[in-house]
Amino acid sequence: KPGTYSYRPLKNLKEGTVVDVYGIVKFFKLPFKTRGTDFMMIVTIVDESLIQVGEKLKCLLFSHEEENLPQVKI
Repeated sequence: KPGTYSYRPLKNLKEGTVVDVYGIVKFFKLPFKTRGTDFMMIVTIVDESLIQVGEKLKCLLFSHEEENLPQVKI
């Protein structure tokens, strides 16, 4: 059975919640090794709910395996 997704506008997100989002990628930094055992990737996204100049959602993504982080295609 396929998963059910409920997308929320980025403007309405609350800290500490788990949500499904989509948006336009404005910035990304390819995965790099942290000082610990993880890999980290930075992705900044926007959507139509973030209308002020400079508004964005900065996502810090962590994984034990680099290949589990999102693949960026330019």
